[in-house]
Amino acid sequence: MSLFGQYDDFFTDSFNKHSPPLSDAYAQRVATGFRPSKPEKMDPELYDLIEWCWKQDPNERPQMKDVMECLIAIKANMEEAEEARRIRRGGGGCGCVIS
Repeated sequence: MSLFGQYDDFFTDSFNKHSPPLSDAYAQRVATGFRPSKPEKMDPELYDLIEWCWKQDPNERPQMKDVMECLIAIKANMEEAEEARRIRRGGGGCGCVIS
């Protein structure tokens, strides 16, 4: 199995509540273009990256350096979004109360 095949399996298993059955029939479906649908709560940017890694033509798949750059950017975006949510909920600052 190629490095990208292993990478694809990692993301599928890590982010999908119901891992796909590992069978010859399933492998044949994947070989002919089937891809699992996006889990409801998965970050859309992350799923876009996964779909890029799942391209049918191996020449259209990202290089590992591209994957790492995307993961770093996705992580930063998720952290920024979480910080913005925390601030909107009134959780900004250090938690000190100055009277």
